[in-house]
Amino acid sequence: MPRRPAVTFAVPDIPAQVIAVTGEIQSIRFPMQGQVSDLACVEATNGSFALKRIRRKIEFLDAAVDTFPPRPEMAEEEYQVLRVLAPLGLPVPRAHALVRLGVPPDDEAWVVMDALPGKPLNDGDVSPALMRSLGLALAKIHRCPIPAEWSSGGGDQFGWRIEMIEGWIRDAERAQGRENDVEVLRRRLRAVSDLRACTPVPVPPTVIHGELNFTNILVVGREVSGIVDWTGSGIGDPRQDVTNVVRFKNWESYETDELVLAFFEGYGTPLLSRDVLTFFWRLGAVLWGELES
Repeated sequence: MPRRPAVTFAVPDIPAQVIAVTGEIQSIRFPMQGQVSDLACVEATNGSFALKRIRRKIEFLDAAVDTFPPRPEMAEEEYQVLRVLAPLGLPVPRAHALVRLGVPPDDEAWVVMDALPGKPLNDGDVSPALMRSLGLALAKIHRCPIPAEWSSGGGDQFGWRIEMIEGWIRDAERAQGRENDVEVLRRRLRAVSDLRACTPVPVPPTVIHGELNFTNILVVGREVSGIVDWTGSGIGDPRQDVTNVVRFKNWESYETDELVLAFFEGYGTPLLSRDVLTFFWRLGAVLWGELES
């Protein structure tokens, strides 16, 4: 994944339309960022807010073949998702405003949302109590009613992956000297197609986060305080989210690992089978080049 500059905007860069919502900025900090956005948490006269900016023109350091192209529309997508999910009482931030500025290719979009308490979870902080809390939080998301706005679509977990890799291939084919990249990406495309042929027995689709990892999970003490970064959410297979957050040291200990057992105790279902877990691991890994065949 591409590396990003640590700080990419300052208080004077914040648009007046955003300041109209937050009030005067009193302090600003920059937590761990995503791959396509600039994120700041601010204390302001009207409260604590998270400000996310997405620009079409954004500079990556050591950009990889599979770099996500930023789209300001992603900000609008997340804003709409949060406007639907937050009123359901889910552990997500409330969205207050969406600000679009400029025209392509110099356009950008800002989302103003609540800054949830806590810090991103990391492996060193994991405990059975925290994993149990994470299971409870994720179960609440997966068991909420599917919003009417999302009722169309069946949660196809292959279509968007294939479309994304095909886009990367087209970009690589248009550039000189990227023949090796093209071959790498074609191997990934073949691997996704192979996985499609061995899809597990389907389960009812639910609301899913879609890109759930520990950096998107905020914790206070031994409790999950919120789940953030909802740009990739939609209707899909809940086992994708579960696979992304289950942590254990080796296959031999899977069924007895205390962190795994604590998570599923909170989540309220039996453990995923090894075959299902392996399928969703491979599906995620092949997209980002961690598994080429």
